[in-house]
Amino acid sequence: MTNPSTSASGSSSAISDALTPVGAALFNTVTVWDGPIALSHYWMRRDLNASYASEVTPKLTANATETVQRVNALIEAMRADGVIIEWSPTAVGRTPITSGWRPQAINSGTPGAAVRSLHITAQACDLFDPEGALDSWCMTHKEKLAQIGLWLEHPSATKGWCHVQTVAPRSGNRVFYP
Repeated sequence: MTNPSTSASGSSSAISDALTPVGAALFNTVTVWDGPIALSHYWMRRDLNASYASEVTPKLTANATETVQRVNALIEAMRADGVIIEWSPTAVGRTPITSGWRPQAINSGTPGAAVRSLHITAQACDLFDPEGALDSWCMTHKEKLAQIGLWLEHPSATKGWCHVQTVAPRSGNRVFYP
């Protein structure tokens, strides 16, 4: 992506020379996520909603905690290889999670969601992946996915996000088609 403050020849414009670091950051369309994912990010505030609170059982909380730990291990491995993790502009709070836990009612209203989605049981997570960098890393590091204990929905089915889950699909394949 070309920085709008740089001309085609690569020389800085007078405008960019006068920008403060904060002003210059406005030209950067990549919003880097530099923290670990917290359980609160994964819940997406749905655990606080009275309509769904009864669904938050100890088993669901244990699943969510395990999913968050594994996703954080994945993010750490990606960062070690220079992959930039971005936060989603549509997420609740600044987080790379585009879909964490989905109560049954939310899942039923989510276009394209599987009826028995592992998001319902807090065993799946979708990460913002607008350019496919996360999916690409996962496709070339299947051994790392295995080490962490994650399975990847094939990138052809997840344009714009990276879907990982803590439970093997029926096929048993590390990378699977829905």
